[in-house]
Amino acid sequence: MIPISIKQLISTINGKFIGKKFDNADFVGNFSIDTRTLKNDDIFIAIIGERFDGNDFIEEAFNKGASLVISSRPNINNEQIIEVENTNIALQNISSFLIKKINPKIIAITGSNGKTTTKELASMILRNYFSDKHVLVSKGNFNNNIGLPLTILGLKKEHKYILLEMGMNHKGEIDQLCKIAPPDIAVITNIGEAHIENFKSRDDIASAKKEILIGAKRKSIAILPAEDDYYDFLKSSSNIKKVIKFGFDKTCDISFYPNENLYSIKTKKIAIHSKLIGEHNRTNIMAAIAIGVALDIPCNEIKESLDGHVKISGRLEVKRLRKDILLIDDSYNANPSSMMRAIDVLAEYKSNKILVIGDMAELGNFAIKHHKDIAKYILEKKIDVVFGVGKMTKLTIDILGDIGRWYESNSDLTIDLEKLLKKECIVLIKGSRFMKMEQIVKGLESRNA
Repeated sequence: MIPISIKQLISTINGKFIGKKFDNADFVGNFSIDTRTLKNDDIFIAIIGERFDGNDFIEEAFNKGASLVISSRPNINNEQIIEVENTNIALQNISSFLIKKINPKIIAITGSNGKTTTKELASMILRNYFSDKHVLVSKGNFNNNIGLPLTILGLKKEHKYILLEMGMNHKGEIDQLCKIAPPDIAVITNIGEAHIENFKSRDDIASAKKEILIGAKRKSIAILPAEDDYYDFLKSSSNIKKVIKFGFDKTCDISFYPNENLYSIKTKKIAIHSKLIGEHNRTNIMAAIAIGVALDIPCNEIKESLDGHVKISGRLEVKRLRKDILLIDDSYNANPSSMMRAIDVLAEYKSNKILVIGDMAELGNFAIKHHKDIAKYILEKKIDVVFGVGKMTKLTIDILGDIGRWYESNSDLTIDLEKLLKKECIVLIKGSRFMKMEQIVKGLESRNA
């Protein structure tokens, strides 16, 4: 944690403090928003989430040794409490202060699919070339107005680069994140239909994603998918000094040659031996390569970093249940475009193909249409058997006829699926987070341990 005086802290968050007299020599330490992991002398920020109010845990924070508490609950007569109007905004203001103080080069990634995978791939390149101590990477999918600031609270003076995800499900959210951490390098992986329940169309989603380019620093670098429908719309941003295009078109700055299984960085071809499967992961790899190119990292260093990298949990992660049975764990999340890409992967196999799917969330009025469309896509790709769970997925299964089986619970589905498994089966599991499809993955693994 970067030292900050109490005076600076109060000014940064526009707080009120009735505690003892302070001066610039009084420095504060680490911050925490969770009393379960809070350490002695941490400052507890009582943020308000969807399911909890941090102000309810103030006493517990002090019992665990918090030195100060930042609270939005008025009229608490306590000399260890800094009162603010909004603790979530206070968290964001602290992170913005740290960004300005350390001034790392900011690489920010958004997109309907592939954000986390691209970030993890890019982190391998940056950490290998610049070393771990100079690179800070957001954990998991810490990509909203709480997760992103929490990542920034981990900044240290030796950090020269920070790699962030920027997610959104409403207009204006990425703009808000860019005000906290304006990118030097802004990456858009694609424009899909994730979170479309909060938008009228893909056009509106594209406009919301473009906020990362509008909010980037002046003379920043944009990394964009050249073959996306919205490429021309995205590249027209006044802040952008340079655009690096990636895609399967050979005119792209970063491209891929399927016949040769080689990636191309302008005119130089390199072989990268990746454990990631699926054409869309070729795209994620290209986006990560583009980040390396934007940072002037040599081709051989990029190749070395990505060769044989570790698999990414829950994202088309290939596992072996038995000698002749493969499990493809894509349980992390789902939306219409990522569901179709997963089906494409399964369709490439020649063995008995079993698809296990759950509901896709945040589709709003488009939910019925997309769940029915997935059924048509499954039939087109000639998947052998489909197991489904979830209210909306029942619409999918009803269209599939004899190849479809629907269940009310993950546990019932797992029991019947296990009975069906035979030699040379390929099982792919996918659904949105709230469906907890990882329960089915774990159930199969435990039965075949």
